[in-house]
Amino acid sequence: CPGVKQPLHGGLMRTLFLNICGFGQDGRRCQLIEYMRDEHIDIVAIQETMQTDFTLAELEHLSTHLFAWHWLPSSGIAGHSGGILLGVKDATFEVGSMDRGEFFVSMEIFERALNF
Repeated sequence: CPGVKQPLHGGLMRTLFLNICGFGQDGRRCQLIEYMRDEHIDIVAIQETMQTDFTLAELEHLSTHLFAWHWLPSSGIAGHSGGILLGVKDATFEVGSMDRGEFFVSMEIFERALNF
């Protein structure tokens, strides 16, 4: 359509879904950071983080881009199971709302380039 800006990467949104089996392990975290940067990920959804909380520094280090983050803490004893982390690239999406339940996190997002 004339006048409509095309999204980056030829109109593709790049999404990563990952069962990380422990976000705290350096090797897995390094692989995640490298993949997000190399593949220009717009949306990331990670399960089994096994973390009860995240620091802002941890989340900012995952990408060179600004992301909006939402998470569900692990429910296991001392962080031995569960945990979900969801993030969207702020330059690509505007977050309308966030929700979280016992077993899920969600975001209502709008693509900035299309105002949709």
